Amino acid sequence: MMRNDIPLLLKSFIAFLHPVIMTAVVTATFYAAYFGVQTRRTRTARSEEKKELVKKKFNLKHAQVASILLSMWVVGGVGGMAVTYYLYGQLFFSPHLIVGLSVICFAALAGSLSTFIYQGKSWARVPHIAFGVLIAILSIAQVVTGVSILIQDMLPEMFGK
Repeated sequence: MMRNDIPLLLKSFIAFLHPVIMTAVVTATFYAAYFGVQTRRTRTARSEEKKELVKKKFNLKHAQVASILLSMWVVGGVGGMAVTYYLYGQLFFSPHLIVGLSVICFAALAGSLSTFIYQGKSWARVPHIAFGVLIAILSIAQVVTGVSILIQDMLPEMFGK
C-alpha cells in the first residue's frame, strides 16, 4: 500500500519520474543500437562506401551514447528501486525488478567488452552484439511490465479505483 503521508502532487511527481526517465533511456537504447549497426556496416563496407561511412563517425557516436546509457540504466534502475521503497516501504520481487537488474548487468558486460573491441580483438564483438540484442529485447519487456505496474497498481492507488 502506498504511503498516505505524502502530498498527492509530490507523490505523483516522484512516482512518474522513473517511467519518464526510463522511457527516454529505452528510446536512446535503440538509437545506440542504430549506431552500432552502422559501425558494423562501416567495418564491412567496400572502399568508396567505406570512406563515406567512416566520415560519419558511427563508432564514436555509438560509444558516446552507450556510455551515457550505461550510467542512465544504473541511475534509473537504482532510482526506481529507491522511489518504490520510499513510496511503499518495500521492494516488490517482480519480473520488472529482475529484468531491470538483468539489463543493468548486460549493459555493464557489453560496455566492458568495448575496450577489447577498440584494441581490435574480434572475439569481443559477438558477445558485445549478443548483450546489445538482449538489452534491446529486455528493454521492450521492461516497457510492457512497467506500463502494467503503472496502470494496474499505481494509478488506481494514487487516484482511486
